[in-house]
Amino acid sequence: MEQKSSDSGGSGSKQNVEFMFLAKTDNSRTIFTILNTLFFKKEQNVTIRFSKTGIKFTIEQSRSMQGQAILQSTIFQEYNYHGDAPAAEFSVKLKVLLDCLNIFGVGQSAIRLQIAYKSYGSALLLMLEENEVLTDCGLLTSIPETSDSELFYLKGSKIPTKIVIKSDRLKDAFDELDWSNTNVTITVSPDTPNFRLATSGTGASCQVDYPLSSEVFEIFDCKEVQSFSYKLGLLQPCVKALSIAKRTQIKINETGLLSMQHMVPGDDGQQSYIEFFILPLENDSDDED
Repeated sequence: MEQKSSDSGGSGSKQNVEFMFLAKTDNSRTIFTILNTLFFKKEQNVTIRFSKTGIKFTIEQSRSMQGQAILQSTIFQEYNYHGDAPAAEFSVKLKVLLDCLNIFGVGQSAIRLQIAYKSYGSALLLMLEENEVLTDCGLLTSIPETSDSELFYLKGSKIPTKIVIKSDRLKDAFDELDWSNTNVTITVSPDTPNFRLATSGTGASCQVDYPLSSEVFEIFDCKEVQSFSYKLGLLQPCVKALSIAKRTQIKINETGLLSMQHMVPGDDGQQSYIEFFILPLENDSDDED
């Protein structure tokens, strides 16, 4: 990563460069907070996809979990994509990206952010400004690794379970679990208990039930009993995202593929989305957390 700092000014020359992608926002902390939910290990790549409608950030873990953060173009004050293809895609180190976005640390003042990308193979350029102090960062980009995205594809499959639940209440349920255990079983049923989380493994057994009569559900559509187990460690990013989300949509298809989509409200009323896809244990090819 290359970094340069100056007291003020210096942004004019950047405007004269012909970029494939250029976007600006008045508050980079929102983007940092959203992308930080995807981070769960040090050496981790994130695939970035620019298009006319927004930016998608994607991470994958051992053919077991995929996470996506989607920033719609409308959350930016300025947004321009001029690529010949419908989208431009590349990878960077997620930790380096987060370190750049958080370079001014935690504070109350707004941090302006400019994101720029010139052409395939070039660096991803970030320019951050706080109180007239500028910092430029250039991140090395690489060709994305081969994705197993077909494993996490819900469209076209039978989906017996579709739920919308208040995110803070779902976080309360996960917080009650014993995280020293290895696995969590999610059970959804038209009958009581309608929604159950239960952990098993080396720790103490624990379960949390939410009946349909509770006020946690905004939508509850369950056509048949479904019960699948997942690695608890793979759900850690999902649970981290609950702390910044307002509501969460849960879908489970007939093979047990779990989708958790979090709606994250912005200060200006705009919405961003964080979505995780997790394979059940019987389809999981990796035994590591």
